[in-house]
Amino acid sequence: MNVSVHHNDTSLMYNISLFFISLSVNFILLLLFLTFNNHNLLYFIFLLGIAYDMLIFVKIKNIYPLFIITIFIILMDFYLSLYLFFGIKLSSPDYYNYYNEENIFKYILVVNLFKISFYHFLKVPTKYIPIRLKIKKYRSPTLFNILYVTTLLLVLFGFKGTIIYSQTNVYRSYVENLSHVSGLPEYLIIIYIFLWLFETKKYQKLMIIFLFILMIIKLFLLGFRVQMMMYIFLFYILYIDGLVKLMGIILSSTIGYFIFYIYGFIKEYGIEYIFSINLSEINLIGENVENTGFVLSQFSGVITSSLTIIAKLGLENSLISLVGFILNIIIPPRILDLFIPQATIPAFVVNYITHIPGGEYFPIPFYIWFGFLGPILFGIFLAKVINKTLNNYNNNFVFIYFVMIFSTFPRWLFYTQTDYLFRMPIMLATLLGIYGIFRKAFQNRKLGEY
Repeated sequence: MNVSVHHNDTSLMYNISLFFISLSVNFILLLLFLTFNNHNLLYFIFLLGIAYDMLIFVKIKNIYPLFIITIFIILMDFYLSLYLFFGIKLSSPDYYNYYNEENIFKYILVVNLFKISFYHFLKVPTKYIPIRLKIKKYRSPTLFNILYVTTLLLVLFGFKGTIIYSQTNVYRSYVENLSHVSGLPEYLIIIYIFLWLFETKKYQKLMIIFLFILMIIKLFLLGFRVQMMMYIFLFYILYIDGLVKLMGIILSSTIGYFIFYIYGFIKEYGIEYIFSINLSEINLIGENVENTGFVLSQFSGVITSSLTIIAKLGLENSLISLVGFILNIIIPPRILDLFIPQATIPAFVVNYITHIPGGEYFPIPFYIWFGFLGPILFGIFLAKVINKTLNNYNNNFVFIYFVMIFSTFPRWLFYTQTDYLFRMPIMLATLLGIYGIFRKAFQNRKLGEY
C-alpha cells in the first residue's frame, strides 16, 4: 500500500515538473524570439506543439469522443504547417499583413499553453465506459410526449428558410437563412438531450432517431453545415459511442471530411459545380491555390481571423470583449448586441474593425481576456471536467455537461466559447434543477397520501 502511494506521489511530482518545464521552455522561446527575431525559433515552437498533439493523441486514443475532437485540433496544425513549411498562403491578400512572424509566434505559443496544461492535468481511465451508459435516466412518459410534440413542431415550423440548392446565388441564400433562423437549432440541442433523458422504451428511441434525421435533413437543405455536424455528434455520443472501435472512427472521420469538403463547395457555388468540376482541379485542402493564390477553407479562415485578433485587438477592445464574455453567460449575444455592440466575442469585435470573416481558435479568446494565464487555466478547467466525467464521478449533470460540450465542439472550438461552454450548460442545469424540484415535490406528495 505504501509502495503504491509512494509511486503515485512520484508520478504526480514528475508530471507537475514536466508541466512547469514545458511552460518554461515555451516562454523562454518567446523571449529569445523577441530578442533575436530568429526565424528558426518559429519552427521549433511549432514542432513542440506537434509533439504535444501526438502525446494527447496517444493518451486519449481509446476515449473516442476526445479522439474526434483531437482530429480537428491536428487539422488546424496541419493547415498552419502549409504556410510555415511550404509558404502556401492561408488568406486573401487583404490580410497578408497579419501573417507576420510575431503574430504567428504568439498564436502558436497560446495554443501550446493550452495543450500543455490540458495534457498534464488530464487523467484517462484504463478502460473507457461510454458516457451514455453512466447517465441516470428519468421515467416520465407524459413529459416525453409533451417535449416530443413541441420539438417536432419547432423543427418543422420553428425556423424557416429557402432551400439553398434551388437558388441562383446559393451562398447568399445561406446567409439570408442564417439571419432568419437565429440560434434556435443550437438551443434545440438542450431539448434533444432532455428527450433522450426521458427515453426508456424502444419505440421512444425510434421516435427520437426520426427527429434526428428530420433535423439533419432540414439543416442540410438550409445550408447549415456546422449545426448539422453538431446534431451528428450529439447522435453519436447518445447512441453510437462505444459501439464503433478506433479504426471505424478513423474511417468515418476520413469519409466525413470528404463529405463536408464537397458540401462546402456546394454551399459556395451550387450543386451544378460538383458535376462540372475537373478532377485535376480538386484540391483537398481548400480552394485551388493556382486559381486563388491561397488556400481557402474553414481551418485557414479561423487561423487568419485568430491572427487578426492578436494583431488588432488592443487593451480597450479586449476589456470590452471581456465584459461581453461575462455578460453573455446570462444574456444571449443578439440581445447584448443591442445595448453594447462591441461587447461580444473577440472575432465579432475584430469584424467591426477589419470586416474580416471567420471565427476564432478556442485558446485565443482566453489569451485576449486573461493574458497567457488564460489558455493555461482553460486547459486545466477542461481537463478537470473530463476527469470527473471519465473517472466514475457520480454526478449526472457532469456527464450531461460532457455530452453538451462534445456535441457542440464545432462551435466552441472555432467560433464562440461563452454560449456552448457556459450559457447553454447553465440553461440546461437550471432546467434540470427545476425538474428535480418538481419531481421531488411530487414524490413527497405521493408518499404523504399514504
